[in-house]
Amino acid sequence: MSKSKDLDTAVLDAIKAGQIGRPVFVRCMVGVPEGREDQVKMFIDMVMHVQGWIGEAIERLYAVGTWGPGLSICVQFRNGGTAIIAGNSGRAWNADLIVLGNHGAIYHDGFDLDAARITRAFPENETRRILRQSLQTAVETGAVQTVTDGKP
Repeated sequence: MSKSKDLDTAVLDAIKAGQIGRPVFVRCMVGVPEGREDQVKMFIDMVMHVQGWIGEAIERLYAVGTWGPGLSICVQFRNGGTAIIAGNSGRAWNADLIVLGNHGAIYHDGFDLDAARITRAFPENETRRILRQSLQTAVETGAVQTVTDGKP
């Protein structure tokens, strides 16, 4: 099992157990890989992991910066939850995570996302294609993107 899957399971278990209440904000800072396609896959998979924790459809997505260590992805969910996934220049795939709930928080510093597996964490499907298009357009234009069908 990949480390990202272990972390995903741990966060979901804490949420289901009521340890943090309803998640309202997630911040993940992650060292970006070198190749652009790996960066795209990493950001998409992180958004999809976070969407699973928040448990609501994505409404808006925007990007600040360009591909590479300076890119930050901001996501707004239907229930008002938000997330920031920021690339940094640290060791590729090394990350820090904060999940704030309305009754508590989860912190996890310096974990390794296991690059070889996280980019395959979610199968290619329509949701992933919509998210890829929204993310790429947001990075290229700097404009807020509305995720048209409310998914993922």
